[in-house]
Amino acid sequence: MNKLRYQYERIFENKYLEQAKLFGSVSKEVTDGIAGKFNISGSKSIVIKNGVEYDSYKNTKKKDTTEFSIVYTGTLYDTQPVDEFIIGLEKFITKTKPENFKVYFIGIRLKPGKYVSQIEALEQKYSKYIIILDSLPFEEMVQYQVNASLLLMFIIGSQKEGIIGGKTYEYAATRNPILVVQEERTEETPFFQGRDIQCFTFNADEVAEKIESYYNKFQQGISIQTSITDEEIFSISREYQVKLLAEKLNSLVKG
Repeated sequence: MNKLRYQYERIFENKYLEQAKLFGSVSKEVTDGIAGKFNISGSKSIVIKNGVEYDSYKNTKKKDTTEFSIVYTGTLYDTQPVDEFIIGLEKFITKTKPENFKVYFIGIRLKPGKYVSQIEALEQKYSKYIIILDSLPFEEMVQYQVNASLLLMFIIGSQKEGIIGGKTYEYAATRNPILVVQEERTEETPFFQGRDIQCFTFNADEVAEKIESYYNKFQQGISIQTSITDEEIFSISREYQVKLLAEKLNSLVKG
């Protein structure tokens, strides 16, 4: 049925793309793929990336705290490498027995799954460290993200094809480092390649090692915030992406 639906939809994709003055997607890799698939000019494409609500993050101030916190917001999917984080976290806790340490999972119960159950079991086992919160209003969620020491993200596959989820933009705007637990062993990404914004890990041992490294720096009073600038944060905002789209549309009208 899916194959039949795919063929049916392709007829209309081809029809509308042939007539279109402009088509877009979230990465150049995707737009190049569409242009090649339907044999249309890449000059008709525009990349409109995911983005962050700039003002919300700009206006939310980080609070002083002695607590080292890891924060995850949103849904957990059964195909994500969450188990590597769980094992790595337990290794860190067992080895370090940290003080003033918390891991917050916010909104994960909205979509039940096998990892939600595992995190709930982890909360029972390590109630001193693990806290599960229900979904929060956007402003409250942003405050948790901004106050975090480390933000947690799971990636199926990798970012090398240019598909960057909205959560990455939100996290980056906080200036807090992102602990990425990724399935495919590569650090290739179009999102600030080689910077201190994302820290890639691929197995439980690496997860434990990176948490320990950030935790030790925090305990020593060493800043672990990233080097992202105000200008760079604005460049990943939705406002900026809208500006790019408006400029392109204006050029089509004038042309």
